[in-house]
Amino acid sequence: MLKLYLAAAWENREAIIGYKKQLEDAGYIVTSTWMLQESTDDPVLLREHALRDLEQLLAANILVLINSQKRGQETSGKAVETGVAIATLKGIILVGERSNIFHYLKIPVVASLEEAIEELKNWEAVTYSHPAWGEMESAALKVRA
Repeated sequence: MLKLYLAAAWENREAIIGYKKQLEDAGYIVTSTWMLQESTDDPVLLREHALRDLEQLLAANILVLINSQKRGQETSGKAVETGVAIATLKGIILVGERSNIFHYLKIPVVASLEEAIEELKNWEAVTYSHPAWGEMESAALKVRA
């Protein structure tokens, strides 16, 4: 079973709650829970949330990046999550448009969550050994005969 981490702008969190449900209804495990928390400026809570988000991203096979913002208007949280996903060799599916140099890596780009769900059917969970972090979960495109 594929485990997914949803990354998106905080301002879109209400829609992302619906996306989380759609993905779970489609049979996927969504590891991210950031969209269910309340906003805070408390530095202690922000640190705890950041650590939790990293743990949840590392537990996923694939980062599903919901990018509804135009170039130059992106939020930084999802950019950090994308960088972590790239560094730990996670699969990435971008929903929306490319707005960052790293979105031009070999990352599938789709227009909607429904298309992302179709794209996910082409992926399978894999485990590999990362030189710095040890055994990691990721995903790879299925080999077609």
